[in-house]
Amino acid sequence: MGALSLNAAVSSAARELLRHTQVVHLTGRGKDVEVRDMVAQKAGADVINDLGPTHAGMGDYHIAPYLERIDLAFGCADLVICRSGAGSVCELSALGVPAVYVPLPVGNGEQRFNAAPVVDAGGGVLVDDHDFTTRWVARNVPAMLADTDALAKAGHQAWSYGIRDAAQTMASIVLGLVD
Repeated sequence: MGALSLNAAVSSAARELLRHTQVVHLTGRGKDVEVRDMVAQKAGADVINDLGPTHAGMGDYHIAPYLERIDLAFGCADLVICRSGAGSVCELSALGVPAVYVPLPVGNGEQRFNAAPVVDAGGGVLVDDHDFTTRWVARNVPAMLADTDALAKAGHQAWSYGIRDAAQTMASIVLGLVD
């Protein structure tokens, strides 16, 4: 769905991020224009590569509102920045992808609880939404990406926390109830 505060912080740090990595930025439906404009303003329009049907541009900042094959993006990711919904936390930890989890700042804080165990295991970091700013991204994300040993360790810790047989386990439980 795209988080406005994450979109703003990451796209505003585009220049700093592109010194260290390629970016695949999934903006959420209808939010790609704002991100594209911010990246162009901060780092130049030539860095943008739209992942839409025309694949316009040849830059290293890839923008799309949504990806049908998120598994392919996760498969090549060194680090993911995302909200900490249960699905995201489960998918990333099962794949062993370290993440910066930014819980949604509403409700009873359940998104913090989703990410806490994998963060406690060393598979990611938790950053409050109000602390997740352009400055935080520019100062912390390039350093995380540069420390390949720590990033690999975080990926391993996420993997060791992740559950990869959940569908089989649930099917066994359901079938056990039917018998």
